[in-house]
Amino acid sequence: IPLCLVQRQEEFPLKSIEQSGKQKVVRYREQLLPILDLCEMLQYPADPNYVRKNSDIESVVVVQRSGRFFGIKVHEVLDIITAECDIDDSVCDRVGILGNIVHQQSVIVIIDILGLLEIKQQGLKK
Repeated sequence: IPLCLVQRQEEFPLKSIEQSGKQKVVRYREQLLPILDLCEMLQYPADPNYVRKNSDIESVVVVQRSGRFFGIKVHEVLDIITAECDIDDSVCDRVGILGNIVHQQSVIVIIDILGLLEIKQQGLKK
C-alpha cells in the first residue's frame, strides 16, 4: 500500500472487533472503523501454512478515503520502504493491483487500495 495513503498501523485485540451485519467493525476514534480483509478483496486464496504470530491481535492498516477511515486487515507489516521508481503495470492479474516494483531483488506488488475501497463501497450500495 503506498505509504502516502496510510494513516496509521494499528493492532486491535480480536475481542474488540464486532459485527455490523456482515461487516467487521471496531470502535476507533469516536467512530466505527470498518475492517476489510485485503486477501478477500484481492481474491487471494488463504495460505494454509500461515500461522498468526499473536492469535489475540488483528493487524490493521488504517487508510482514509473521502474523509472516512477504513481498516485494512493484513497478516503483518513486513517492512516500510521508500523506493523512487516507476510502477511497472505490465503484470496486473486482477482488479486492485496497480503494478509491481523491484526493490532489493524482490518483486513488490503495489495495491490500488483506493480503487478497492471504491469497488467495495459500490458493492454495498447495490
